[in-house]
Amino acid sequence: MIASRPVRASLALALLLGVRPSLSAQELRGTARDAASRQAIPGAVITLLDARGSALGRNITDERGRYRIALPSDAVSLRFVRIGFRPFTANLPGSRKAIDTLDVSMTSLPTMLDPVSVRANACPARSDAGAALGLLEQARAGLLNSVVARKANPASVVLIRFQRIMDGTSDRIASQTVTIDSTPRSMSSFYAVRSASEFVQAGFVHEADSGATFYAPDAEALLDDAFIAGYCFRLVKADKSRPAEVGLGFATPSRAKNRVDIDGVLWVDTLTRRLQNLEFRYVGLGSQLEDARPGGWLSFRETTNGSVIIDRWSLRLPVIHTDSILTRGEYVLRDVVDAQETGGEVAQMSWPSAPSWNASLGTLQLHAVTHAKKPAVGVLVQLENTSYVARADSSGSITITRLLPGPYKLVVKDSQLESIGISLATSTAFTAVRDSVHRADLVVPTANDYVAERCRHDAKWYRTMARPRGGIVWLIGRVVDGNNVGIRGVSAAAYKGGRADVATAGLNPVGISSTSTGTDGIFEMCSGFFSVGDSALVRIQRKGLPPIELTHHLTDTLTVLPLIRDPRRP
Repeated sequence: MIASRPVRASLALALLLGVRPSLSAQELRGTARDAASRQAIPGAVITLLDARGSALGRNITDERGRYRIALPSDAVSLRFVRIGFRPFTANLPGSRKAIDTLDVSMTSLPTMLDPVSVRANACPARSDAGAALGLLEQARAGLLNSVVARKANPASVVLIRFQRIMDGTSDRIASQTVTIDSTPRSMSSFYAVRSASEFVQAGFVHEADSGATFYAPDAEALLDDAFIAGYCFRLVKADKSRPAEVGLGFATPSRAKNRVDIDGVLWVDTLTRRLQNLEFRYVGLGSQLEDARPGGWLSFRETTNGSVIIDRWSLRLPVIHTDSILTRGEYVLRDVVDAQETGGEVAQMSWPSAPSWNASLGTLQLHAVTHAKKPAVGVLVQLENTSYVARADSSGSITITRLLPGPYKLVVKDSQLESIGISLATSTAFTAVRDSVHRADLVVPTANDYVAERCRHDAKWYRTMARPRGGIVWLIGRVVDGNNVGIRGVSAAAYKGGRADVATAGLNPVGISSTSTGTDGIFEMCSGFFSVGDSALVRIQRKGLPPIELTHHLTDTLTVLPLIRDPRRP
């Protein structure tokens, strides 16, 4: 007996509609350039400020360094920030024309570790504190880009989401489910359910009777002053796998009892002046869950138009199973910890006025043939437990793109068996790899193959099947409960003739074929006593309950009975 403790992850998708500058009476346009090279600076965030320094609005420069922003009457200055550059503030032109121009030059920083003043807080004194805060200020410029871009420069998005069950607490994926969504005119990104202040106050896990909910920070949380005030920052030296990167580590200054926090590192590429990824681990969960290595990560990607997006993210969470182990003649319950992952990836983003961006993903190419070695024209295939579906063309060729890395099994969607929730398994199993094509040949199984194999496996292949007559009918059906879950051990019997033919007063009709459902609720009848043109009365019987009966006219050699729903409980 195995029971699991539910775990939820606060991985959600923010579908935030950006608002472009309105065509007001006054508008400012211009270009941001590198002061030394005169190259355009894409992705610089422009903030409108009033006389008190309060933000009135924001926008972002495009792939050519250009910007445009509407000017409210109380605006007095513009502030430009871009990771790798010194912030630049410019006063607005005094002319206040309907459309005015302001070009700016920004100075590239010689180092990403330009120290800033250390503020008093509860963190222990460190020699690298000034450099760490200097890197923090630069990282915040990149984070601000991510926040502003999704509102100011919305895109059409193709998103992949996944859930993975790991093999114990290892990194091997035992199984995964993958879904694909397309969202028009939105910038879709990972976002945190809790605010930065709530993280600082309450931590990153909420315990309830129904299970534990795990949270993770997003760009806005990391950017928030409340988060920065609540954590201590340090520099982290990269290993050989990150030759041009430096890490900005953060941790809470003090641990509280019964509170789960995170220790993390935000990695910055000092050569390309870009955010790379955020890695973190949960602390305070207890030693029992540490084997699962609970934590998470998210990665940043700068697109050609200068927008910084969170393109991939994942949470690795512990799952507790209660397993019964036979010890000295009796079963003893014990807790077993496994790991699961849940996350997502942006497969494509496209903008009306900029080139689209596509992630590096895998591809599957198949050549599908029948048992007669002819092209299996029109056959429909699916990667099991995913949204990846494709149909063979006139030559039997099938291509499935945008494959998330991981293991897959191919199934065939048969039009007859699909009505009762059955897909045909194949021998095609593979692991998708980024920027790689997996090629395979497929001999397409049929519904008859499936039923025949079940009859052999269940020892229901009777002598009459050895030399089948023309027109012999096989039957297959499925019994499910109100939640469409198969019901095991249900008695199924079929009688030759319709209801009117077998209604003998006081007597039950003579059974022609009888069986019971398996663990999947499926039953098959391969007796060979039915022929095309017969009517069959099918009786489904559960102990202590009245039978369910249906009459079916047999028009094909393989008859798939309609799905039988029995929501009753014995």
